[in-house]
Amino acid sequence: MNEERTYSISEVAEQTGLSTDTLRYYEKIGLLASPTRGGGQKRMYDEGGIGRIRFLNHLRRTDMPLKKIKEYVEHYSLKDDAHCYALLDAHREAIELRISELNATAEIIRYKLKHFQEIKDGHQKEKKNIRIEANQRIPQQPLHTGYGPPTYDCRRNHARSRFGR
Repeated sequence: MNEERTYSISEVAEQTGLSTDTLRYYEKIGLLASPTRGGGQKRMYDEGGIGRIRFLNHLRRTDMPLKKIKEYVEHYSLKDDAHCYALLDAHREAIELRISELNATAEIIRYKLKHFQEIKDGHQKEKKNIRIEANQRIPQQPLHTGYGPPTYDCRRNHARSRFGR
């Protein structure tokens, strides 16, 4: 007699990264079938149940609404393969679109980081190239606030942006 190992709800929570409250909630709304009960009416999950939980967790982490997950679970239990396929295929398309959007955003961020690194490197080079002797006059440098091109205020002998900063 080869009995399959069972797991308590806390063990399943640890393995899947879901809380015990989430597992109970998924059971309550019908995403998970009620597991067998062990001594003291404790929920006992088998490997197959844990696999289903992991799959549902993947769907949730990729932003599939609980309503769609429930629809998938219901049609899966009815062995409606065509409907399950259509739901998963639509979700795959949504994931791939989101990945494409995230990649475009990551590219913009990489460009900005490169720009900031160039500014940082440029300032460091300027600092390295400036050596001032004790009696040498320091050249006037424009202040730049980032809101417009720098301008000079001759009355105060310092730079000021066009916007008065």
